[in-house]
Amino acid sequence: MQWETYVWWKNTKWRNWQGWVVTDYLYQNKTSKSFAFVEIKTPETLLISNSTYRWKKETDNTNEIYSPKDSLSWAIVQLQKQINTWIENFLTILWKDFQENWLNHLDTSWILLIWNLEKLNTKQKESFLLFRKTMNNITIVTFDELFNKIKLLKNIYE
Repeated sequence: MQWETYVWWKNTKWRNWQGWVVTDYLYQNKTSKSFAFVEIKTPETLLISNSTYRWKKETDNTNEIYSPKDSLSWAIVQLQKQINTWIENFLTILWKDFQENWLNHLDTSWILLIWNLEKLNTKQKESFLLFRKTMNNITIVTFDELFNKIKLLKNIYE
């Protein structure tokens, strides 16, 4: 639907760096009219720490776990802020600017596009996947997962 959409303050026009709550991309499903807010971080944004938690190299790696990096936590908190702001301001901000396209606000999605799983070792991937599973209302997708899905779709339609 639109790139860089305000979820709070004036309207849904382009951002002019005033500190407003802005999502990177607003996407609408043309069939259901539901929509998704997409927050995009660079592929270099780190996901998982390189240091382990409560694991010593002398032991087996059964309990080798890694914590999320601050950049991942910050991105999630940023999206949570957008969710709360959106809930508070939907009728006054988004509805006003998009009512001709009717938005189905009952089935809203929140997506965080971030980093690459390929850059993680097996145990780091496992820790990330366990962490991602705990997200209730945010879908975390990595760039390599997105590209693989696009390739799959492309192959299906060729």
